[in-house]
Amino acid sequence: MGPFQVNAAQTDIRLRCHYSPAPAFSSAELVFATGGPWSIYRQDRQFIFHLGPDPPDRVAIVNQSFSNVEVYYYPQGDPPPGKSPLSSPGPISFHPFSGYLDELLMINFLARGRGVIFHACGVVDEGRGLMFVGVSGAGKSTFAELWRQRQVTLLSDDRIIVRRPEGQFRMYGTPWHGVAYICSPESAPLERIYFIEKAPRNYVKELSPVEVATRLLVRCFPPFYDGEGLAFTLEFLSRIAEEIPCSELGFVPDVSAIDFVRGLK
Repeated sequence: MGPFQVNAAQTDIRLRCHYSPAPAFSSAELVFATGGPWSIYRQDRQFIFHLGPDPPDRVAIVNQSFSNVEVYYYPQGDPPPGKSPLSSPGPISFHPFSGYLDELLMINFLARGRGVIFHACGVVDEGRGLMFVGVSGAGKSTFAELWRQRQVTLLSDDRIIVRRPEGQFRMYGTPWHGVAYICSPESAPLERIYFIEKAPRNYVKELSPVEVATRLLVRCFPPFYDGEGLAFTLEFLSRIAEEIPCSELGFVPDVSAIDFVRGLK
């Protein structure tokens, strides 16, 4: 995350970490459970994220606007004889964003009218902002590796944020890379979107706005558990479908695919 650090006079999200058990929420309502690494509860206009095993070793308490976060880290297990659960021979170190917390916060923060995160590879080729969207296994990292052989700027091989500042869609790199380990804090105007899949030949197929919106929904991170955030996400996807040219792209996993895309001016 080092390249993404900035010195800001004012922060959008304030995070404070505590090495202690989280406050008890006796009447918290389960909102969404993955059945795995995290769950979301709600109580008194606050969201409560349980991260890790059951019981969780991390709990994040977030206000309704996702601008203030209290993270509680409390490792599970019995302490050694004669030691309290919080005893330690030295400083305590833990990553506040582990357990998907950083991405969960950003998904929900963006859903407050700011943008959407996509499963995508982002490329800036001669000033053209191209986003190659795909489900897991579609070939995003493979495609990114092919582009890396050319003189282009790669924003990410797995996660791209799209926003619409000043009425123009723009794509942003994220620290959440895929197997190609490509991530950049740079951004670029979004000119075109391709829904990619590996194929025996390179081809492009135009799509209707309805097909585009449907495919975008499957390949993004919508907050299904939050009505307001989901409504914004659906409207945002519809705007993308109306304003950005989108196509299906089948590609052969070699450099011929890059030449093919460059020929689709």
